Amino acid sequence: MERSEIIDGVVDLLRLHNDGLRGTIHQEPYKGDFFKLFAAAFNAGLIESPAAKAGYLSADALASALGDRAPEIPTNQTYYDLLTFWKEWTYAWHRCADLKR
Repeated sequence: MERSEIIDGVVDLLRLHNDGLRGTIHQEPYKGDFFKLFAAAFNAGLIESPAAKAGYLSADALASALGDRAPEIPTNQTYYDLLTFWKEWTYAWHRCADLKR
């Protein structure tokens, strides 16, 4: 999945929420839908350092892209929750290899 497709998916999900067609971001399947987009970004290498790959998509880069693509979105709590989740998922996935069972 490419960067633009991931951003489009996030915009679509946030707009569905704004239209009252999705529940809270803290519940499934909504949270899982966002996580699938995060996983696609991570697996495409878009969460690595900005110098490592064009199309960087950290939480801050996502926030900037959402503001450019859909300026009405950065006004709701779900948007802020998503950015928090994106940062937490990034932290966890970068460190999962360090864990031993």
